[in-house]
Amino acid sequence: MDYRGQQVFVFHPDARSGERIVEHLRQREYEAYGLDRLDWADLNRRRDSVVCVQAEQAEHWDWKGFPRHRPEGTPVPRMIALNTTSAVGGYDESLTAEPGKTAQRLAERLDEIGARGHRRHIRFGSQNSSIATFDFQIDDRRYAGIIHDISTAGMSGTFRPEPETVEHWTIPDLHLNLPGNRISASARLSSRRIIAGQRIHVFHFDRKLPSADIDRIHEFIYASLETKLSLR
Repeated sequence: MDYRGQQVFVFHPDARSGERIVEHLRQREYEAYGLDRLDWADLNRRRDSVVCVQAEQAEHWDWKGFPRHRPEGTPVPRMIALNTTSAVGGYDESLTAEPGKTAQRLAERLDEIGARGHRRHIRFGSQNSSIATFDFQIDDRRYAGIIHDISTAGMSGTFRPEPETVEHWTIPDLHLNLPGNRISASARLSSRRIIAGQRIHVFHFDRKLPSADIDRIHEFIYASLETKLSLR
């Protein structure tokens, strides 16, 4: 199983319904994307994926025939047909739910098959990335640095410059300078590791992070992931 979890793609002929499913999955920390057309070119990704297709008759919505048209060389995803009891060739399973419960039932099923991977939180970035900046003040001294990766649970970063000593600080007002948003969070500086000669520090956010700030961090993460996905 992919340590990062699987990408989840949702096809639905009704855009609003598809958006609601994707938003529910994202709140559950899944890397979920909504697509408004059945096109294998959109799924030619390097990561494992789960493809969820709404079983509904609509113009240009050949959900039954879609699996048969997979181009040779395209990764084989797990295929789930939503809201049908029929066993359809090419799909791994069919999933039914009470009206209005499709998103919840799908999330439960993804939990059952372990599609989230070993991480509990979706994140963006890597140890070599510079995706945003941070700063905070302790007593009368200001500290600042580069964010390498981030989730709603915490982040990793490098100080610029590296302090002479770094303790297991509790930081009541850590500023995350994300593109378009400046977020203040309570955090704990918990550990560090040395990679390619630089000290990378790990910060854990307070569990009481306000829901509005969680939404802003999610917004940044998913916008960044979607951009990265479109560039592949």
